[in-house]
Amino acid sequence: MTKTAIVSTSLTGSHESGVDLGQQLLAALPEHLDAVILFASPRYDQTELLAAFSQTCHPQLLLGCSSAGEFTFARQGEGMACALAISSSTMRFSATVGQSISSNVSGAAEQLVAGFHGREIEDEYPYQTAILLADALAGHTDTLIEDLTRLTKGSYQFIGGGAGDNAQFQRTPVFYGTEVIDNAAVALEICSKKPLGLGPATDGPRKAGHSLSQKRTVAVSSAWTVNQRSRSLSPTPVPPTNL
Repeated sequence: MTKTAIVSTSLTGSHESGVDLGQQLLAALPEHLDAVILFASPRYDQTELLAAFSQTCHPQLLLGCSSAGEFTFARQGEGMACALAISSSTMRFSATVGQSISSNVSGAAEQLVAGFHGREIEDEYPYQTAILLADALAGHTDTLIEDLTRLTKGSYQFIGGGAGDNAQFQRTPVFYGTEVIDNAAVALEICSKKPLGLGPATDGPRKAGHSLSQKRTVAVSSAWTVNQRSRSLSPTPVPPTNL
């Protein structure tokens, strides 16, 4: 069974916001947090927020990026932080990071793929998807996608988006654990027993559900939706093959 929870905070303090997000997720998914994708406005001290969040709810994997406008099923705005948590007994997750995109995009792709485990467990989990978040100011995203596709021999579905900073065009870092990293990309590898359908959400944000089997669509941030009708994670408005 796969469950999700989506939470947000508009508290102004970085530490307080991290704690708030963590406490909300613990209440929603008390069993365990296999993976969390977190988006945070650049107005926060993102390192402090991530540290407080991790210390509060102890996710097994944590990644994310700086964002430009945030929304969930219940609210939208700027200057917020929000997070999607996944807990699953039928999926396996890995988090990876690739650095120095601007000077060595092929090397960054190799670093990302080196942490993937899909081939090792493909007999039990034959379907592989990777959610990719990249420093938008580093550029080379098309080449990064091409290199990732080549290195995985076309066996992975890639979806994702670029980090934002409220159109300031100054700094668009990604998050890997509690690290805030520039000029990098992070990926959440999802190995599943059933395929994850990729495509744009069609019926807009609605009230969040906890099970991926429910026929609901839940918005996560300006870059993401969780399409629960087709058991998918799909980017909005960014197409799956183009960051």
